[in-house]
Amino acid sequence: MIDRTIAPAYIVPDTYVLPKVNTLYLDNGIPLHLLLTGHQQVLRIEFIFRAGSWYEPQNGLSFFSAKMLAEGTTQYSSKDIQELFSFYGAFIELTSGHDNASFTVYFLSKYLKEILQLTHHILTCASFPDEELQNLKTIHSEQIKVNLEKNAYLASTAFREGLFGKNHPYGTHLSLEAIEQISSGNVSEYARQFLCLRNGDIFITGYCRENVYEEVNKLFGKNSSSNIHPKPSVNAESIHPDRSKRKLILREKSLQSSIRMGKQLFTIAHKDYFKMVFLNEILGGYFGSRLMQNIREDKGYTYGIHSSLQMMQHAGYMVIGTDVKREYTLHTIEEIYKEIHRLKTEPVSDSELQTVRNYMIGTFLSSLSTPFAAMDKFKTIYYNSLDYSFYDDYFKSLKQITSEDLMDVANRYLSDDFYEVIAGGET
Repeated sequence: MIDRTIAPAYIVPDTYVLPKVNTLYLDNGIPLHLLLTGHQQVLRIEFIFRAGSWYEPQNGLSFFSAKMLAEGTTQYSSKDIQELFSFYGAFIELTSGHDNASFTVYFLSKYLKEILQLTHHILTCASFPDEELQNLKTIHSEQIKVNLEKNAYLASTAFREGLFGKNHPYGTHLSLEAIEQISSGNVSEYARQFLCLRNGDIFITGYCRENVYEEVNKLFGKNSSSNIHPKPSVNAESIHPDRSKRKLILREKSLQSSIRMGKQLFTIAHKDYFKMVFLNEILGGYFGSRLMQNIREDKGYTYGIHSSLQMMQHAGYMVIGTDVKREYTLHTIEEIYKEIHRLKTEPVSDSELQTVRNYMIGTFLSSLSTPFAAMDKFKTIYYNSLDYSFYDDYFKSLKQITSEDLMDVANRYLSDDFYEVIAGGET
């Protein structure tokens, strides 16, 4: 009979399997990244452009330019486009981030030709109708008005603004004032310069019986194309952080406070990135972390508290975030600094080290379970000018990191100059 009081033995794998992406070039030089694997006859095609807020000359241009791609073309209205994608059982995502903007379509493999024709038409014939733009501006203005009543939103936006400066691409956020300044003219001009194939890459992932390269090249490899090198925003190289220790966004009627605290770090290419990832996991990266054990389980100040490393192409930062009852605000911040101090002065025990090590190895392996996830891993190294050895080194580091390594990076990077934002109250 099995003794249920004894945990089953676990095995830490020695290797991992990550399918490699095949990078080809269309006749006109546009990069095409293919990962044709899996069993389900589903494809994901992504058009990713170097067109995020890092490059925009005006706040909000990247966001609205990306959103407007599917709002009308010279041939179709926004309703027509929605119905066409629905007819093929496809759905689209239009996103804009700090570094890139993307147009993504998920669809059944048998409709490859039809989807390629439709996406090509959208990318080359988008008309950016003013009526649709005004509707989008109204929708997002109303969303912002709602968000401005939320402590978490106020704290998060103020935190990034304090780290980088309100005009820096990584510190700015979409505001009502910025939306008001957006026009169909500057949106279409930004799209013409940045949301064009010569400023991007094509990524296709999934299973397909057809010659995907040939079909893509027929449409997207025709026109002459020479890669452009977009220039960063005029504010991109100028970081003006808030030099104060703490920013308080006082809201007298609020019963809770949202806390965001952290500091600038580095990108994933930094030599200490793997160690900082491990250290962050111990501090607040998973449900059994020290911050959760102390501030949730022991003190009962919050339902959840987490720390994370946010990595962009040109910078990175650490952030700790939680929501607590107003009267526990300063006590929570005090306990966070206590846990940071422990990491700097007390070696992590062997048992905790092994628990986090096993958890992170398991999380990494599970993150490779689908073709889409494997392509996402590739995009991470591709846009940070790395290669697949990055994941070999990461997997190796998870097994080799010691408590001494963690104390070392804690003392070098977790200094007491954390920037703090409190939205609510600090009593």
